[in-house]
Amino acid sequence: MPDTSPRLSLPYLQPSQAQKHVTHNEALQRLDALVQLTVVAIGTETPPADPAAGDIHALGAAPTGAWAGAQGKLALWDGSGWQFILPGEGWRAYDLSAQKAYVHTGSGWSAELDQIQNVDLVGIATTADAGNRLAVASAGSLFTHAGAGHQLKVNKASAGDTASLLFQSDWTGHAEMGLAGDIAFAIKTSADGSNWSETLRLDPASGTIGLAPSGTVRATLSDSALQLDAPLTGTAVQADAQDSTPGRVLTVGGFGLGAHLPDLSGDVFADGVRTGFHFARPVANAGAADTPASGDWYVAKLTRQTGEAVALAIPKAPDQALWWGGKQGGAVGAWRRVIDTGNVVGTVSGTGTAPTGAVLEHGENANGYYTRFADGTQICWRRNWVIGPGVETWIFPAVFGGGQATISVTGTSTSVSVARIVTGLSSSYQDASIRVWDKDGNGTSAGISLIAVGRWT
Repeated sequence: MPDTSPRLSLPYLQPSQAQKHVTHNEALQRLDALVQLTVVAIGTETPPADPAAGDIHALGAAPTGAWAGAQGKLALWDGSGWQFILPGEGWRAYDLSAQKAYVHTGSGWSAELDQIQNVDLVGIATTADAGNRLAVASAGSLFTHAGAGHQLKVNKASAGDTASLLFQSDWTGHAEMGLAGDIAFAIKTSADGSNWSETLRLDPASGTIGLAPSGTVRATLSDSALQLDAPLTGTAVQADAQDSTPGRVLTVGGFGLGAHLPDLSGDVFADGVRTGFHFARPVANAGAADTPASGDWYVAKLTRQTGEAVALAIPKAPDQALWWGGKQGGAVGAWRRVIDTGNVVGTVSGTGTAPTGAVLEHGENANGYYTRFADGTQICWRRNWVIGPGVETWIFPAVFGGGQATISVTGTSTSVSVARIVTGLSSSYQDASIRVWDKDGNGTSAGISLIAVGRWT
């Protein structure tokens, strides 16, 4: 029979062998070293100066000193010298320095868990199954970088499949995000784990982002527009029509009115004065050059582009006229007064044929009544004036303008049958001579009504 065992090379006791205890002790010594094999270190090449009995080193490729020539072997210190044991394929050893288990491949030592390939199930502190081949029970899971970064991949076979992360509470799903049935990234939520709503959807095909908090799309963001189908609320919106907090969205009817209007620092129609509400003060503005007239004005300006704008000027003083003006092609037009119930009747005035005052002016005095129109027309009349039989002078209640070609004066009598009324207009256009004739051609007394029509300009 052979002298040693085939696996651990333990020496056999031989028939009629003397000092059999030596052989037996040698076998026990090898068993003590190799059973529950632990090594001080894997790959050691320099013998320690003061080894402890039982220390074992797994030698590297180029050992020195007392280990020279024993590369790849196990070096056992038996208390008095080194013994060398050649490990076999499949032997396992625990590296005390690295705190790691190794297995011998037949040519060297390899960490047992350096690679785990094609394992059917992996359960860490819990049980994996066919549906969850990797199962982890832990307070946390760490995936860190091996270099500059780290990327976690969830892949699916085709667009119609699902690649997602499901979040559960007591094993009931309440939130899921990923690619569910297509290539759009979506977040779904559920109150009961059965009825789901797609709350957020990022669609790469249409390039849109959709929000549907209750299952109905309320907001869609695309590259060209943001469509909202729900009211805006919260601190990003005006609290009321007078809220002028910077950055807030205007409410319907708010129009940004709130803080005091800024003073204009120049011409109302200057391109630097943008759309908005302003206050023009004489201290900052020369007056008629950039507002309808001197004084304080509230100004609303709308600017379309450089050189194009319109403005509305409201006087601060009460009972004054409203004005508007415009700028087109860089040229500023004249201010135009707005006619309203406060100024349609008043004192008419004008420059040339352009009226600058009221549309109508009406007055009366002892000489009768008059009405003036903004276009220059004037009508004067007098009723039931008793004159005659001589010539009487009718001083007009309002003077007609000089240089008029004609002023027509007509009259009727309320007391006699009048054949004619003779009139003569004065050169000053301030009065006319009036005489009444009866049907027989005699001057007579009569109560007459007169009307004179001409121009006041």
